[in-house]
Amino acid sequence: MDLTAAFDGLSDKDRIYVQSRLSGMSQVASALAAGLAPNHASEFEKQPRIAEALAKGRAIGIEATGITREKITEMLMDAYRTAETAAEMIMAARELGRLHGVYAPQRVEMDHVHKLQHVKTEKDIRRLPTADLMKLVSQRGGEVIDAEFVALPAPGMIVNAKDG
Repeated sequence: MDLTAAFDGLSDKDRIYVQSRLSGMSQVASALAAGLAPNHASEFEKQPRIAEALAKGRAIGIEATGITREKITEMLMDAYRTAETAAEMIMAARELGRLHGVYAPQRVEMDHVHKLQHVKTEKDIRRLPTADLMKLVSQRGGEVIDAEFVALPAPGMIVNAKDG
């Protein structure tokens, strides 16, 4: 499926974000893939150029696949009618309800304390902004010293007099 029409006028980062979202990635994962701040992904997606590109991409996908709300409804109704168990019938009915907005949107309140647990490798640390690096150091009971260093040879290593 050719999505190039959806990318007209987008920067490289915008294009990567839109392409990632159209491929099924979450807002946060798409922002990371595009090199954007993941905590602003929802605001980024509301920008007119991004919203328009996503709408164009989805329209291209619908046209290319022929999958529409009506087609999905028909498929789910077939699944409901041919279900062999009550659980299968309930799953099909639940999906139909979601598709057609029967259920009231659920609002879930979450309390979250960010502890930088996703930092597991040196590569993760190198990507952190300064504020997050400072949080990481303070969480681990460390002290920040702003300095430069010179690597010294390990004890017992023979150093060539010409080199050092």
